[in-house]
Amino acid sequence: EVVTEESKSKLNSIAGLLLMVLSNISYAVQTVVLKHVFKTEEITVYEIIYFRGWSLFFFNLVYAKIIGLDVFQISPDVAKQLFLRIAFGIYAMSAFYISNQLLPISLGAALGATEVMFTSIIGASFFKEKISIFDVTAMILAFCGVLCILLNPFRINNDIDYKMIYVLVPISSAIAGGFVYNYTRQLAKITHWMIAPTFFGVGISCILPLIMLPNLSYINKVTCLLYPSDAA
Repeated sequence: EVVTEESKSKLNSIAGLLLMVLSNISYAVQTVVLKHVFKTEEITVYEIIYFRGWSLFFFNLVYAKIIGLDVFQISPDVAKQLFLRIAFGIYAMSAFYISNQLLPISLGAALGATEVMFTSIIGASFFKEKISIFDVTAMILAFCGVLCILLNPFRINNDIDYKMIYVLVPISSAIAGGFVYNYTRQLAKITHWMIAPTFFGVGISCILPLIMLPNLSYINKVTCLLYPSDAA
């Protein structure tokens, strides 16, 4: 049986939709777990991001070895886009975790969900991605939903007091995440899809400590790569 290009495109769209649903469910569970961790455990945002980076790099590298992919063979054009993807990704992840500490869980999650909307806007504005009238309508409705949650006068049992300016943290994370998704898509067009997440893990693990701890001596910076909790 011959599979046409149109059939392949539909199957890929369905598979992508299912993966995004699973991804959103995973992030929802992660948000709830992190909220509990921040309230009950003596652990910092820095430590969570740091160990997530190392685990991301390790498991992606193992998978790359299994499929025979050399993730370190990249062109200059790929390297440039990788750098931007890593920079936006580090900020997006850091702001996402910080927002879990600053805002009620329902509000932080709702504002973080605007990442999908910003991904479409950024894709159309900077990467010449096409969006339909249906997409625009869906984004408007989603934005209205976010406003309802943000301005909800009936919210009760807030687990944390917060200032309205704190809402800029998850929104900025969503904007940065929009760039991350678009750069990931662009990279997938010119190299293997494993390259982006693997180098993102490297960026978090090796670059983030030097950015967040500018006042430490060089020796302490190197030490904190092995013992991040000492720098918290």
